[in-house]
Amino acid sequence: MAEASDIAARRRAREMDRLRREAEAISRLLRQARLDGIREDIEAAKARLDAAEARLESSSSDSE
Repeated sequence: MAEASDIAARRRAREMDRLRREAEAISRLLRQARLDGIREDIEAAKARLDAAEARLESSSSDSE
């Protein structure tokens, strides 16, 4: 009977390890997605700043 309980314990340990690995993978994917979103926000802000700078340069050269 000791073998059956040993097998069940190993099975539970393997299942826990599998669940832990899946949780870590999901966590990595969420961090990556969050960083991708931040990168897109930065690129959009940079584009807006570039456009504003171009308008300022245009209006500055118009007044000269």
